Amino acid sequence: MFARKSDHKNGSNYLERGGYRVIAECGPDEAEALVAGIAAGGVGFDKVYKDERKGLVATFSHPTLGKLVVKIPRARNRRQWERFLTLFRDGESFRRFKDLKHFRELGFNGPEPILAAEKRVSGRVTDGFYVYRFVRGRLADNRDYKLIVPELLRLHRRGYIRRDPRVANYVIGADGKVFFIDFKLKKPRLMNRVRCVTEFRRFLQGCPEGAAYSDQAADSKAIYFLAGLNSLYLTWKRIIRRSLVRKLARRVVRTGGSAKGD
Repeated sequence: MFARKSDHKNGSNYLERGGYRVIAECGPDEAEALVAGIAAGGVGFDKVYKDERKGLVATFSHPTLGKLVVKIPRARNRRQWERFLTLFRDGESFRRFKDLKHFRELGFNGPEPILAAEKRVSGRVTDGFYVYRFVRGRLADNRDYKLIVPELLRLHRRGYIRRDPRVANYVIGADGKVFFIDFKLKKPRLMNRVRCVTEFRRFLQGCPEGAAYSDQAADSKAIYFLAGLNSLYLTWKRIIRRSLVRKLARRVVRTGGSAKGD
Protein backbone atom coordinates (compact mmCIF):
# COMPACT_ATOMS: atom_id res chain seq x y z
CA MET A 1 0.00 0.00 0.00
CA PHE A 2 1.27 3.52 -0.78
CA ALA A 3 0.80 6.70 1.18
CA ARG A 4 0.70 10.38 0.38
CA LYS A 5 -1.12 11.40 3.58
CA SER A 6 -2.11 9.64 6.77
CA ASP A 7 -5.64 9.40 8.18
CA HIS A 8 -5.07 8.77 11.87
CA LYS A 9 -8.79 8.55 12.58
CA ASN A 10 -9.29 5.55 10.30
CA GLY A 11 -5.79 4.13 10.64
CA SER A 12 -5.21 4.16 6.88
CA ASN A 13 -2.76 5.63 4.43
CA TYR A 14 -4.25 7.27 1.38
CA LEU A 15 -3.63 9.18 -1.81
CA GLU A 16 -5.69 12.16 -2.91
CA ARG A 17 -6.46 12.39 -6.60
CA GLY A 18 -9.04 14.57 -8.37
CA GLY A 19 -11.08 15.10 -5.22
CA TYR A 20 -11.03 11.41 -4.33
CA ARG A 21 -9.33 9.86 -1.34
CA VAL A 22 -7.79 6.58 -2.46
CA ILE A 23 -6.40 3.53 -0.68
CA ALA A 24 -4.69 0.96 -2.86
CA GLU A 25 -2.60 -2.18 -3.03
CA CYS A 26 -1.20 -1.29 -6.45
CA GLY A 27 1.36 1.37 -7.31
CA PRO A 28 0.46 5.08 -7.10
CA ASP A 29 0.73 5.63 -10.87
CA GLU A 30 -1.59 2.68 -11.60
CA ALA A 31 -3.99 3.86 -8.89
CA GLU A 32 -4.13 7.42 -10.22
CA ALA A 33 -4.78 6.19 -13.76
CA LEU A 34 -7.52 3.81 -12.59
CA VAL A 35 -9.29 6.45 -10.51
CA ALA A 36 -9.13 9.00 -13.33
CA GLY A 37 -10.46 6.49 -15.86
CA ILE A 38 -13.32 5.17 -13.72
CA ALA A 39 -14.37 8.61 -12.46
CA ALA A 40 -14.45 9.94 -16.03
CA GLY A 41 -16.24 6.88 -17.39
CA GLY A 42 -13.32 6.23 -19.68
CA VAL A 43 -12.77 2.58 -18.77
CA GLY A 44 -13.91 0.20 -21.49
CA PHE A 45 -15.87 -2.58 -19.85
CA ASP A 46 -15.47 -6.15 -21.05
CA LYS A 47 -18.74 -7.20 -19.46
CA VAL A 48 -21.40 -5.40 -17.42
CA TYR A 49 -23.07 -7.66 -14.85
CA LYS A 50 -25.27 -4.97 -13.34
CA ASP A 51 -25.95 -1.35 -14.26
CA GLU A 52 -28.92 0.04 -12.41
CA ARG A 53 -29.94 2.60 -9.83
CA LYS A 54 -28.57 0.51 -6.98
CA GLY A 55 -25.15 0.09 -8.46
CA LEU A 56 -22.73 -0.92 -11.19
CA VAL A 57 -20.74 -4.15 -11.41
CA ALA A 58 -18.49 -4.65 -14.43
CA THR A 59 -15.21 -6.20 -15.52
CA PHE A 60 -12.44 -4.56 -17.53
CA SER A 61 -8.89 -5.36 -18.55
CA HIS A 62 -5.79 -3.55 -17.32
CA PRO A 63 -2.44 -3.84 -19.14
CA THR A 64 -0.45 -4.75 -16.00
CA LEU A 65 -3.04 -5.76 -13.38
CA GLY A 66 -5.02 -8.12 -15.61
CA LYS A 67 -8.77 -8.63 -15.44
CA LEU A 68 -10.41 -6.44 -12.81
CA VAL A 69 -13.88 -5.90 -11.34
CA VAL A 70 -15.24 -2.46 -10.44
CA LYS A 71 -18.20 -1.95 -8.14
CA ILE A 72 -19.98 1.37 -7.64
CA PRO A 73 -22.55 1.26 -4.78
CA ARG A 74 -24.70 4.06 -6.19
CA ALA A 75 -27.67 3.69 -3.85
CA ARG A 76 -25.53 3.60 -0.73
CA ASN A 77 -23.57 6.61 -1.96
CA ARG A 78 -26.85 8.55 -2.32
CA ARG A 79 -28.77 7.64 0.84
CA GLN A 80 -28.81 10.61 3.15
CA TRP A 81 -28.67 8.60 6.38
CA GLU A 82 -25.71 6.60 5.10
CA ARG A 83 -23.97 9.81 4.11
CA PHE A 84 -24.51 11.07 7.64
CA LEU A 85 -22.95 7.94 9.12
CA THR A 86 -19.81 8.51 7.06
CA LEU A 87 -19.09 11.52 9.25
CA PHE A 88 -18.01 8.91 11.81
CA ARG A 89 -16.85 5.98 9.68
CA ASP A 90 -15.60 4.93 6.25
CA GLY A 91 -18.00 4.81 3.35
CA GLU A 92 -19.20 1.61 1.69
CA SER A 93 -16.31 1.38 -0.79
CA PHE A 94 -13.54 1.72 1.80
CA ARG A 95 -15.28 -0.77 4.10
CA ARG A 96 -15.62 -3.37 1.36
CA PHE A 97 -11.97 -2.88 0.34
CA LYS A 98 -10.87 -3.44 3.95
CA ASP A 99 -13.14 -6.50 4.19
CA LEU A 100 -11.41 -8.07 1.20
CA LYS A 101 -7.98 -7.29 2.61
CA HIS A 102 -8.75 -8.58 6.12
CA PHE A 103 -10.43 -11.70 4.75
CA ARG A 104 -7.24 -12.71 2.94
CA GLU A 105 -5.17 -11.87 6.02
CA LEU A 106 -7.31 -14.35 7.97
CA GLY A 107 -6.10 -17.08 5.61
CA PHE A 108 -9.16 -17.45 3.39
CA ASN A 109 -9.43 -17.27 -0.39
CA GLY A 110 -11.17 -14.22 -1.77
CA PRO A 111 -10.78 -11.53 -4.42
CA GLU A 112 -7.54 -9.55 -4.22
CA PRO A 113 -8.35 -5.89 -3.45
CA ILE A 114 -6.75 -3.36 -5.80
CA LEU A 115 -8.09 0.01 -4.69
CA ALA A 116 -11.00 1.97 -3.27
CA ALA A 117 -11.82 5.62 -3.83
CA GLU A 118 -14.24 7.94 -2.05
CA LYS A 119 -15.18 11.58 -2.47
CA ARG A 120 -16.29 13.60 0.55
CA VAL A 121 -18.31 16.81 0.65
CA SER A 122 -18.57 18.56 4.02
CA GLY A 123 -17.10 15.47 5.62
CA ARG A 124 -19.67 13.06 4.15
CA VAL A 125 -19.02 10.43 1.46
CA THR A 126 -21.04 11.33 -1.64
CA ASP A 127 -19.37 9.09 -4.23
CA GLY A 128 -17.14 6.05 -4.25
CA PHE A 129 -16.13 2.79 -5.91
CA TYR A 130 -13.77 -0.10 -5.36
CA VAL A 131 -11.79 -2.43 -7.60
CA TYR A 132 -10.56 -5.97 -7.08
CA ARG A 133 -8.96 -8.67 -9.18
CA PHE A 134 -11.33 -10.99 -11.04
CA VAL A 135 -11.45 -14.50 -9.54
CA ARG A 136 -10.95 -17.14 -12.21
CA GLY A 137 -12.78 -20.42 -11.89
CA ARG A 138 -16.30 -21.74 -12.12
CA LEU A 139 -19.31 -20.72 -10.08
CA ALA A 140 -20.07 -23.29 -7.41
CA ASP A 141 -23.24 -25.33 -7.33
CA ASN A 142 -24.84 -27.70 -4.80
CA ARG A 143 -22.50 -30.51 -5.84
CA ASP A 144 -19.62 -28.54 -4.31
CA TYR A 145 -20.99 -28.54 -0.75
CA LYS A 146 -18.21 -30.85 0.44
CA LEU A 147 -15.72 -28.15 -0.54
CA ILE A 148 -17.73 -25.12 0.59
CA VAL A 149 -19.08 -26.20 3.98
CA PRO A 150 -15.70 -26.84 5.68
CA GLU A 151 -14.50 -23.38 4.62
CA LEU A 152 -17.71 -21.67 5.75
CA LEU A 153 -17.55 -23.43 9.12
CA ARG A 154 -13.88 -22.53 9.44
CA LEU A 155 -14.86 -18.89 9.03
CA HIS A 156 -17.55 -19.30 11.67
CA ARG A 157 -15.08 -20.85 14.10
CA ARG A 158 -13.06 -17.65 13.77
CA GLY A 159 -16.19 -15.80 14.87
CA TYR A 160 -16.99 -14.19 11.51
CA ILE A 161 -20.03 -14.28 9.25
CA ARG A 162 -19.99 -13.45 5.54
CA ARG A 163 -23.64 -12.44 4.89
CA ASP A 164 -25.57 -14.09 2.06
CA PRO A 165 -23.94 -17.55 2.21
CA ARG A 166 -25.71 -18.94 -0.88
CA VAL A 167 -23.81 -21.42 -3.03
CA ALA A 168 -23.84 -18.90 -5.88
CA ASN A 169 -21.46 -16.71 -3.87
CA TYR A 170 -18.49 -19.06 -4.16
CA VAL A 171 -16.08 -19.79 -6.98
CA ILE A 172 -14.18 -23.06 -7.34
CA GLY A 173 -10.66 -22.55 -8.66
CA ALA A 174 -8.90 -24.87 -11.09
CA ASP A 175 -7.01 -26.41 -8.17
CA GLY A 176 -10.22 -27.05 -6.20
CA LYS A 177 -9.77 -24.10 -3.84
CA VAL A 178 -12.93 -22.36 -2.63
CA PHE A 179 -13.06 -18.59 -3.15
CA PHE A 180 -15.63 -16.46 -1.31
CA ILE A 181 -17.17 -13.68 -3.43
CA ASP A 182 -19.79 -10.98 -2.80
CA PHE A 183 -19.39 -11.05 0.96
CA LYS A 184 -19.55 -8.49 3.75
CA LEU A 185 -17.29 -9.65 6.54
CA LYS A 186 -18.59 -9.12 10.05
CA LYS A 187 -17.68 -10.33 13.54
CA PRO A 188 -20.87 -10.07 15.62
CA ARG A 189 -20.32 -8.78 19.14
CA LEU A 190 -23.64 -10.05 20.46
CA MET A 191 -24.77 -13.69 20.25
CA ASN A 192 -21.79 -14.47 18.06
CA ARG A 193 -22.20 -18.24 18.01
CA VAL A 194 -25.96 -18.04 17.45
CA ARG A 195 -25.50 -15.71 14.49
CA CYS A 196 -22.85 -17.95 12.95
CA VAL A 197 -25.15 -20.97 13.23
CA THR A 198 -28.01 -18.86 11.83
CA GLU A 199 -25.91 -18.18 8.76
CA PHE A 200 -25.18 -21.88 8.35
CA ARG A 201 -28.93 -22.60 8.54
CA ARG A 202 -29.45 -20.07 5.75
CA PHE A 203 -26.85 -21.89 3.67
CA LEU A 204 -28.73 -25.17 4.22
CA GLN A 205 -31.97 -23.65 2.93
CA GLY A 206 -30.42 -23.50 -0.54
CA CYS A 207 -28.10 -26.47 -0.17
CA PRO A 208 -29.68 -29.11 2.08
CA GLU A 209 -26.92 -31.55 1.12
CA GLY A 210 -24.72 -29.74 3.63
CA ALA A 211 -26.91 -30.95 6.52
CA ALA A 212 -24.41 -33.76 7.10
CA TYR A 213 -22.21 -31.09 8.70
CA SER A 214 -24.92 -29.75 11.05
CA ASP A 215 -23.37 -31.36 14.12
CA GLN A 216 -20.18 -29.41 13.48
CA ALA A 217 -22.05 -26.13 13.08
CA ALA A 218 -23.74 -26.07 16.50
CA ASP A 219 -22.26 -26.53 19.96
CA SER A 220 -25.55 -27.63 21.49
CA LYS A 221 -29.24 -28.10 20.81
CA ALA A 222 -29.89 -24.83 22.64
CA ILE A 223 -27.63 -22.92 20.23
CA TYR A 224 -29.33 -24.51 17.25
CA PHE A 225 -32.76 -23.68 18.70
CA LEU A 226 -31.81 -20.04 19.25
CA ALA A 227 -30.43 -19.91 15.73
CA GLY A 228 -33.80 -21.12 14.46
CA LEU A 229 -35.58 -18.32 16.31
CA ASN A 230 -33.09 -15.83 14.95
CA SER A 231 -33.74 -17.11 11.41
CA LEU A 232 -37.48 -16.52 11.88
CA TYR A 233 -36.82 -13.02 13.19
CA LEU A 234 -34.63 -12.16 10.21
CA THR A 235 -37.22 -13.55 7.78
CA TRP A 236 -40.02 -11.43 9.25
CA LYS A 237 -37.71 -8.42 9.35
CA ARG A 238 -37.07 -8.76 5.60
CA ILE A 239 -40.80 -9.19 4.88
CA ILE A 240 -41.74 -6.08 6.87
CA ARG A 241 -38.96 -4.03 5.30
CA ARG A 242 -40.00 -5.03 1.76
CA SER A 243 -43.62 -4.19 2.60
CA LEU A 244 -42.62 -0.73 3.81
CA VAL A 245 -40.53 -0.14 0.68
CA ARG A 246 -43.47 -1.13 -1.57
CA LYS A 247 -45.80 1.21 0.34
CA LEU A 248 -43.32 4.05 -0.01
CA ALA A 249 -42.95 3.36 -3.75
CA ARG A 250 -46.74 3.43 -4.25
CA ARG A 251 -46.95 6.72 -2.34
CA VAL A 252 -44.22 8.24 -4.51
CA VAL A 253 -46.05 7.14 -7.68
CA ARG A 254 -49.34 8.63 -6.43
CA THR A 255 -47.78 11.95 -5.49
CA GLY A 256 -45.57 12.10 -8.58
CA GLY A 257 -42.58 12.78 -6.36
CA SER A 258 -39.34 10.90 -5.73
CA ALA A 259 -37.87 8.97 -2.82
CA LYS A 260 -35.10 11.24 -1.58
CA GLY A 261 -31.89 9.60 -0.46
CA ASP A 262 -32.75 6.21 -1.91
